[in-house]
Amino acid sequence: MEGVEAACAARGPSGSLWPLEVQITDAPGGRYRLDAGNGAPLWPSGILWLDWRLSRGAVTVYAATLSILVQSPEEAAEARRRDTAAAPGADQRRVWAEGGDLLDALCRRELGSERPVAEVLALNPGLAALGLTLPAGLGVILPARAAPSVVVPQIRLWGDP
Repeated sequence: MEGVEAACAARGPSGSLWPLEVQITDAPGGRYRLDAGNGAPLWPSGILWLDWRLSRGAVTVYAATLSILVQSPEEAAEARRRDTAAAPGADQRRVWAEGGDLLDALCRRELGSERPVAEVLALNPGLAALGLTLPAGLGVILPARAAPSVVVPQIRLWGDP
């Protein structure tokens, strides 16, 4: 890679462009590493495109555009939790938290009672660490709806059933 120069820039959906100073270093296995160093800007969350070009003199040796996903630490933690979370079982289902949901309110809305909160916490490792208010869009696995424990008899005021 002697004599090869690298040019690199990141661009966002709005057309914003962030030029990067990069260095090429040899890495094991015949690969090369492009390093933007600590001077890389803080990019907004979302999909960005990384355009890079390797050239020797005035001749472009290689050019590529890669899409990258930039996430905040909270988004990255949720993505890791989601990727490692077990899929709902046959008698379970996944629901999505609305903004500002509390776990007991979510259980009341989806299951009709706050009683299954402990079971929901057991089905969703790491859920308790998120705090009282669930982030909007968080996927939560719920157990099957329990049958009502009290059956209220139907009373007819007029006529036979």
